[in-house]
Amino acid sequence: PPPPPPPPPPTGRWWSASSPWNTPFNGSETIDAARTSYIQGLGNYEIVWRSYGVAFYQAPAGTPRYTVKRTAGGNLYLRNVPIPANVYPAAGSDAHLSILDSDPNSPTYNCVFDFLHPGTVGGSGTTFDYSDPRGQYVQRERISEESGFVRGASTRGSSNANLGGILTSQELAAGRIDHAIGLYVPAAQADNGQVHGPSYTSDGTSQTSLLPESARVRVDPAWNPSGLPVWQQTLVRALQTYGGYIIDQGGRDIPAIDNTHSGYGPAYPWGNTEYPQLDVSITQHMQVLSLGPTRTETYDPVMSHPCGNFTSSP
Repeated sequence: PPPPPPPPPPTGRWWSASSPWNTPFNGSETIDAARTSYIQGLGNYEIVWRSYGVAFYQAPAGTPRYTVKRTAGGNLYLRNVPIPANVYPAAGSDAHLSILDSDPNSPTYNCVFDFLHPGTVGGSGTTFDYSDPRGQYVQRERISEESGFVRGASTRGSSNANLGGILTSQELAAGRIDHAIGLYVPAAQADNGQVHGPSYTSDGTSQTSLLPESARVRVDPAWNPSGLPVWQQTLVRALQTYGGYIIDQGGRDIPAIDNTHSGYGPAYPWGNTEYPQLDVSITQHMQVLSLGPTRTETYDPVMSHPCGNFTSSP
């Protein structure tokens, strides 16, 4: 058979061409007025990267491989996971970490391995614990062929992969973002076991929030953001063209790649600012699209996958 396709260039436009993350608006969208009023009153958003972003590493040929333990709901094991030396999960309690196998001769080439709450040697901001490779949730996806939404338990409140909708310094430096944006909300609407696609899960519990996980939002396409900093204008254009999806709860946050230790990409335009603030006018011009149908959520782990199967023993 022909070799698998190479990973796409590191611009942030990952996933299949038909992925929700890569689908622009077509002009037929309708707006939910009540939810739009609610999100416009939330206040300004911020970028999370060094803390509560996603630490991203590539695993070239020769990268050591480990059996990784997934601890949520009883131990499961995933063999043959490439983990480079000196990996630092992102700081913060989530400690999100993603590793992309970039070795064309590897059996897991083009697979990305996601961690939530991975084991570290000393808590937040310290190195991965290679003596006991583990994560509360561990997931894997083919980054060029899948949608970015896992059909079961993932590493966020929604079933979105770590890298779905993530910002990178490369695309901000280029002044162009060719995908939808992932957003957190302070509290997600209770799902009562029924979730809106494209997600298969939700951890929303709020009885007062009007914003369910997986809701699609955008910035009013008629708004001109020319007075904002250039990098914020770039973000607004993406939100006007592709929109964004609510992927989790816990703040008014947009996650970006943590390149503090990996050196992945150039420096960000905000320098070393821990939590770069977006102008509140962006939120004030957000719109929530009408919600689609629901489906029964599932938190079952995805046992079988081309990137590796979970087993009950190491």
